[in-house]
Amino acid sequence: FVHRRVLEYRKRGVEVDVFRIGTDGLSFYEFDGVDVAYGQADHLRAMLRSGRYESVLVHFLDERMAAVLSEVIDRTRIFVWAHGAEIQSASRREFDHQDDATRKRAVALGDRRMRFWREVFSEAHPNLHMIYVSHWFAQDVMQDVGIALPDDAYRIIHNFIDTEFFAYQPKLAVQRCKILSIRPFES
Repeated sequence: FVHRRVLEYRKRGVEVDVFRIGTDGLSFYEFDGVDVAYGQADHLRAMLRSGRYESVLVHFLDERMAAVLSEVIDRTRIFVWAHGAEIQSASRREFDHQDDATRKRAVALGDRRMRFWREVFSEAHPNLHMIYVSHWFAQDVMQDVGIALPDDAYRIIHNFIDTEFFAYQPKLAVQRCKILSIRPFES
């Protein structure tokens, strides 16, 4: 979904650089015509300090990335997409845990995650904009975090569906219940 969004931005004339944060040294690769830089927080910091970027679009914000972004937020607009597990409380993800050990670990991680998001929300900056895929999800997240963001601090942008890649194809009525869904269904 991120890649399809990047391709659509490029199609509309918006230059987009893609950076994946990790723990290894700096490397580069190409995915479907898009160059991707993969590096550590210091590499991201150097890119952002160049002053080349007016906006940063973030998928899956974490503490490491937030520390770097906090250094440029006064001069750079930051848009953070919230998708699910990275921002929801452990109680909303009960279905992910099959036993007490995984549940206990998830609760501990969830508590840490909620502390992080409370800090992000409570230190809301005019250049920080949250993006949710639905109003329902936005309300759930704000309820979990315990802080309601003002209307101008977030937007609802539904997940992009590339209708050229996923083109509609008319089907006969007998085919309407013939569906293939590929995913692990572990949760």
